[in-house]
Amino acid sequence: MARACLAGARRGLGTAWFLTRIIVPLSAVVAALQFTGGLAWLGRILAPAMSLFGLPGEAAVALVSGALVGVYGAIAVASSIPLSGVQMTVLALMVLTAHNLVVESAVQGRSGTSGMRMALLRIAGAVVLGGLLWQLLRHGEQGTVVVQSLAGPADLSLAAFASSWALGVALLLLKIYAIVVGLTIGTETMRAFGVFELLSRSLSPAMRFLALSDSVALLWLTATFLGLAFGAGLIIDESREPARFRPGELRDFHVSVAISHSLLEDTLLFLAVGAHLTWILAPRPIAAALAVRVARRLRRPAAR
Repeated sequence: MARACLAGARRGLGTAWFLTRIIVPLSAVVAALQFTGGLAWLGRILAPAMSLFGLPGEAAVALVSGALVGVYGAIAVASSIPLSGVQMTVLALMVLTAHNLVVESAVQGRSGTSGMRMALLRIAGAVVLGGLLWQLLRHGEQGTVVVQSLAGPADLSLAAFASSWALGVALLLLKIYAIVVGLTIGTETMRAFGVFELLSRSLSPAMRFLALSDSVALLWLTATFLGLAFGAGLIIDESREPARFRPGELRDFHVSVAISHSLLEDTLLFLAVGAHLTWILAPRPIAAALAVRVARRLRRPAAR
């Protein structure tokens, strides 16, 4: 038991440090863009495309923030934009499909697939799902979502802005270290007691719907409830043992979780700012199941 905990702690600390080296510089760059107005400038460039999704031009800033920083950054921006319930739902679905792309694509890149391909797949998925959902819901209720306005960068001095950023990054890293190390310790303990086999068998129906193998059930469970960043410890380490998987199983897994992961926390965050639960939750696993089947068909001619 003690040996399993120690091994898990070492694995978790290594993975958390890998995430730290990505998150801190990336977050600093985005914070600088936000303070100088560069992020808003990017949003203005992308504004014409937002009409395809029924969103105002300012929503592009939320999408860019979500893609670079993550769900928290997107919500911070979206909370200051007057959006209807339908618009917030469309925005939420797009962000939940394509967020934190640099960090999460790096995790996928270290665990058996191409990080760049997964990033492009997620962007394409966000565009398709956002466009389809807008066409489906555009005639629905358009009531304005009332959210508390967040203070923008112009309201803060450089010192105050930098302090706020540093505190936010520190709290995020504490959360990452606690979750990643706790998860890897728990994983080693579960493996020592033979829990993995039981979990894999109980998830068989879900795996069949998603067109995935039972051998990736634990990885899928981790990505679904903890996400790719916080679940990186288990996802990276398990994928380093290819003897556990048949050819193509890891690729199918990565296609699936690229489209649909972190169904609990991230979904609840957008629910709190006015998005509709059903429309930000159900489309993602359905789209993931379709994406895996399409990817398999596309690979077959290349294999012949």
